[in-house]
Amino acid sequence: MPTSTPKACLRKLLIICAFLIFVQGCAPPPVADEKQGNSFEQLSTIQRCYMEFIETRKAAPESRADLEPLLKKSGDDPLTVFVSERDGQEFIVLWSTKPDRSSPEPVIIAYESTSTNNERMVLTSMGVMTMNESEFQTANFPEGHTAPAPAESTSN
Repeated sequence: MPTSTPKACLRKLLIICAFLIFVQGCAPPPVADEKQGNSFEQLSTIQRCYMEFIETRKAAPESRADLEPLLKKSGDDPLTVFVSERDGQEFIVLWSTKPDRSSPEPVIIAYESTSTNNERMVLTSMGVMTMNESEFQTANFPEGHTAPAPAESTSN
């Protein structure tokens, strides 16, 4: 049985790596499902502006006013993007929180004020996701923050 030379092994490894990068690059972006409604896009917009602010200012935004210029620049309405379409209430944003992207667990940055059908849309250090009330209550919050007491869930 012929053995491969180190050069041939390296070539095969590079081809495999290139293929994996290509396949990953072709993956479609995450999309909201029907039960998430527009809240997924709203929190994704907040995340994009929040992270852009951190990248440019090297500090976390301290208030909604810090993100408004970025929202306007991208054509988003600051008056509506902060209000969840699912529960009609403002998202709770944990201002001045700089996400720790090295944490193996997602850390909460923003979330819906109330749960809908026992679920909340949340913005974490790992992106936007849906959490049931139990997951939300035990989720990782930044230092100095905790989950609010469980509230009654609304139904849609």
